[in-house]
Amino acid sequence: MKTVGQLFEDLATRRQLLKQRQRDQASAYKEKSAGISVSTQTRDQKIRAGAAEKALKNRERNQAVAQQRDAERQERLAARDKAEADREEKEAMKDEIRQELQSDRQERKVSIDKKRMSKERVQSERREKVQKVMKTS
Repeated sequence: MKTVGQLFEDLATRRQLLKQRQRDQASAYKEKSAGISVSTQTRDQKIRAGAAEKALKNRERNQAVAQQRDAERQERLAARDKAEADREEKEAMKDEIRQELQSDRQERKVSIDKKRMSKERVQSERREKVQKVMKTS
């Protein structure tokens, strides 16, 4: 059997061991908490870096898409302008052809009128000659 002194020594030793175990547990908990917070911070930094990189890529992709859209728009505008210029050129050619046809018609009409007038004048002169001949006879 243990003596009272041994019992108190055992109790004191157990108390010291218990306090030491509690201190070890507390320090282990602190280390674990610090490790968790460090890993959390690291993970957060990685997530933020990934998000920033993703945002940058998205921004670059959006800019590329916008530039492509602008280029396509410029091409469409250029094609439309070219088509408009071609149409105007064709219209001008048609107008020129119409004017030439009109002037040809006008010239033909003038020529026909001259011939008609000439015929009428010749006939008129013949009538006058015939009338003169008939009056003198």
